[in-house]
Amino acid sequence: MIDSSALIWTIVLCAIATYLTRRLPFALGAMCAKDHPMLCYIQEAMPGAIMTILVLYSLSGIDWSIGDGVAEILAVILTAVLHLWRKNALISIFGGVACYMLLIRFVLG
Repeated sequence: MIDSSALIWTIVLCAIATYLTRRLPFALGAMCAKDHPMLCYIQEAMPGAIMTILVLYSLSGIDWSIGDGVAEILAVILTAVLHLWRKNALISIFGGVACYMLLIRFVLG
């Protein structure tokens, strides 16, 4: 069994490590050039890339051979249309989720 001082030191060291891993990128970012072309490119490209990965991952579990995925595809299409129309992430995400839930609950379920 671990004694209380070892447990306290473990918690303190974990807290310090967690704090440093959260704070260090901001400290280094302040020291680096903020107008670096690579950082500007990452800032522009990363949100779209992350959203694409999330959509593909969420659609990867669908068994297309038995005709599943209608609700998911319709919800993704509605989300894209809402986002192109309103340019508001909250409206498009909530609209897509509401569409999906209504489809699986009342129409296709």
